[in-house]
Amino acid sequence: MDTTDVILRYLYLGTTQPYYIYKSKSLDVGLGRLVLEPIKILVQAAENPNDLELRAKAEKISLREEPVDTIVRAINSGSLPRRDECLFTLAYLIRTYINAEEKHRVYRVLPNLIAEGKELFQFVQFYQILAEPKETGFGNGMRKALTKWYDRHTADELAKLLVTDRGAYGWTHRDLLRQAHVQLADTAKTQVLLIVKGPGTLEKFRKTEYTGKYVDAVYGALEVESEALTMFNQMKKFKALDTADKACNGITEQQYPFELVPVPLLRSAAVWESLFPRLPYRDILRAAVLLQDFRLLKENDSPLSVAYGNVLNRMTSVRESRLHPIVIYRLMRLFEERQRYHNAVKEAIHTSNNLTLKNSKANPTVLKQFYAVLNESMLNYERTGLRFLVTLDLRSKQSKSKYLGICIRARFDRSHPG
Repeated sequence: MDTTDVILRYLYLGTTQPYYIYKSKSLDVGLGRLVLEPIKILVQAAENPNDLELRAKAEKISLREEPVDTIVRAINSGSLPRRDECLFTLAYLIRTYINAEEKHRVYRVLPNLIAEGKELFQFVQFYQILAEPKETGFGNGMRKALTKWYDRHTADELAKLLVTDRGAYGWTHRDLLRQAHVQLADTAKTQVLLIVKGPGTLEKFRKTEYTGKYVDAVYGALEVESEALTMFNQMKKFKALDTADKACNGITEQQYPFELVPVPLLRSAAVWESLFPRLPYRDILRAAVLLQDFRLLKENDSPLSVAYGNVLNRMTSVRESRLHPIVIYRLMRLFEERQRYHNAVKEAIHTSNNLTLKNSKANPTVLKQFYAVLNESMLNYERTGLRFLVTLDLRSKQSKSKYLGICIRARFDRSHPG
């Protein structure tokens, strides 16, 4: 395999090995550095043409395309199990490239490759992890890229984004807006940003003495509240609701998304029935573990389980979502094992507090539909051009048996000596 194929495998599977391990793990920074080290060698060899040792190493490296093009191709395929490795590689390229043109190319594609706020927070975390001790701030290129990311949203999209996104990976939108000095030309967008960065409401902003050319330029327009800011305030009120009926009305009439629903109200079947027709298919899959955890999906069928099964079993949505089979498989296993989190520590705490759920069984009808969805995804996901090996561990479960484990494993070893 040439270096491009190794990087592509890493982007898809998070490893250099030709197999995927079910148990989800956080990104291994050390492994990422190791996989991407050939890029660093090529950069160093270009900067030091007289270094014979570096030149010899560089000659052994084979790249069919620029790494940034590999990332764009992988993300645009829509079939990645997760984007962690792509985000890490983008941050690595920015920190590794010395040539201004190469860096600018990464910054240019960056705003269109990050899909949501959580991915933005994760990318910034990787960007900081890979920084040298004296380079923890945001450079001019990074500030421009972040500004373009916020500016590519409409005013209404920006209002929704800033209300729904909670902080993650040690960052919030307020942190990024302040540290990157994000300034947008659109007045409606500026109103929302200033409220998030500043005192919290337009009234408080007017009473605060701000200085600077940027604020002076938009201050006059702040006398009239934009539609985006009105929406922003309405969504904040929706997030504070305490009754399911009002939440259902907001979902059906205002098309408020799942992310805005207060967590206590997600224990209401009526709220979920209002959400089902409006959920993207990825969120429909994720809903299974939440519904089970809230005891809304039990072993026996109910009107809610039937309604959920109907939206889960939409094969057209499976194909259109372009979800990688690994994503579906991981969620299916969580549901089957009555778990909620991929993280082992969080799940251990969750299980200890929900022994009743752990001792129950997953709804067989929904589980059967999950298998059908997985099969449909495997038949239709976009091929990557690489071959992967799928292995099944048939011994680990039997080894836990007190009485038959040793005997069964011994027979298995004799019949499968390899």
